[in-house]
Amino acid sequence: CKLNPITRSADLEIIFSRFGKCSARVIRNAHTGESLCYAFIEFERVEDCERAYFKMDCCLIDEHRVRVDFSQSVSRLYSSAVSEPTSLNAHPKRNPSSHPHISSTSVDH
Repeated sequence: CKLNPITRSADLEIIFSRFGKCSARVIRNAHTGESLCYAFIEFERVEDCERAYFKMDCCLIDEHRVRVDFSQSVSRLYSSAVSEPTSLNAHPKRNPSSHPHISSTSVDH
């Protein structure tokens, strides 16, 4: 359920761009540069993000079955809280900064 170590960010952008404009980043070891076998895909539109989630979960990418799930950027949440302190008191709703990410967790069958 992990990404294949040969999978690159550019590969993921090509694969996920069929759902809408996105960017991808394979997470790598800071010292060795080796893939940690997971990545983050960020979409500009929430609707594209949701379509990618429903279509791509458990798909094969470079011969590895991957798990797609939602994630939120902690830095974005912090930035919005600093610039708009009242947003912390708002009712929770889906944040446009949510994006599917490819996780290294196992797939339940």
